[in-house]
Amino acid sequence: MIKIRVPASSANVGPGFDSLGFAINLYNEFIIEKINDGIETNIIDRTAGQSSILSEEDNLFYHSLKRIYGRAGRNIDGLKLTEIINIPLARGLGSSASAVIAGLVAGYYLMGNIFSEEEIIDLAIDIEGHPD
Repeated sequence: MIKIRVPASSANVGPGFDSLGFAINLYNEFIIEKINDGIETNIIDRTAGQSSILSEEDNLFYHSLKRIYGRAGRNIDGLKLTEIINIPLARGLGSSASAVIAGLVAGYYLMGNIFSEEEIIDLAIDIEGHPD
């Protein structure tokens, strides 16, 4: 099992808009567990007080994990992905960025650290669309 905590963030700081940011003491948590086969996803949205299911392609955590696996020429299989959402969506607190980073970091560890930090950052920028 791998557990990843990613803080909320703001990159809308004065003259450093979209380039200078800071972490906030609020975290999304991502748990990855091995299962026999397939992919299971579970999202517990504590900001809305409910569990939900997103399609795999609409799930940024899954999408980012799939991208890094694809970069390595591998397919994802045999994983249960649980997301515990504490960062409100669409409020400028980096909820989507937390999912992207968690997916890339999970893939990095699951595949044995085969990418450099620069490659991970480049993938994150490509997925998120901006470097902050």
